[in-house]
Amino acid sequence: MTENTVESGTAEKTAIVTIVLLVLSGFAIAMLVNINPSMLAPASYPSMRYILASVALTFFAYLGFGVISFVGGDIENSKIICPGQWISRLVS
Repeated sequence: MTENTVESGTAEKTAIVTIVLLVLSGFAIAMLVNINPSMLAPASYPSMRYILASVALTFFAYLGFGVISFVGGDIENSKIICPGQWISRLVS
């Protein structure tokens, strides 16, 4: 791999991360402007059962995304095969 390839890949990743952080910051600022402190009272928290269920769902969704991301690199012609497979799974 040449230095130019590595540098261009790094620049692209930096640009993507910068954009994601800007969007996330925008959402955070928008939500802080509209904050309702009364909704943060511990008395209005959901039960521990619902909190654990949402954490488990988030964890397994993240884990599944990681598996798909890592396996995609091992598949021959993954840029052609994977999108077709994802679409067929969504339709079925």
